[in-house]
Amino acid sequence: GGGGGRDQYRLLEEMAHCWKEHRITMVMVRDIFMYMDRTYVPQHRRRPVYDLGLWLFRRVVWERGMDDDKDDDDERSAGTGGGTGGPPLKSDGDARTLGTVASALLLQVIRQDRLDRLEDAPQ
Repeated sequence: GGGGGRDQYRLLEEMAHCWKEHRITMVMVRDIFMYMDRTYVPQHRRRPVYDLGLWLFRRVVWERGMDDDKDDDDERSAGTGGGTGGPPLKSDGDARTLGTVASALLLQVIRQDRLDRLEDAPQ
């Protein structure tokens, strides 16, 4: 319903594009820090650079609240971030994150695709 055929897919397309660009960037960053990844990281039991980049994308982009317009200073002073440096956790269990919205959109696309196939099936 509403604004054109491709508009409903825009969020998913943008997420896919951002994810692809982030992975490419993380490969470049990993290559720059290759020596550190091979020496310092295992000795000090740290997360490898590429893995850290993927984890950060999940925390900063995918799990960030949709209505979270606070900056990091407000979050730290509020003391509700659980010490993770991320957005405050929602107490009502209804956290609207980009991940939950994108997942709901993807499920909606799948359902619509199935309905379209049923309509096109011979009777």
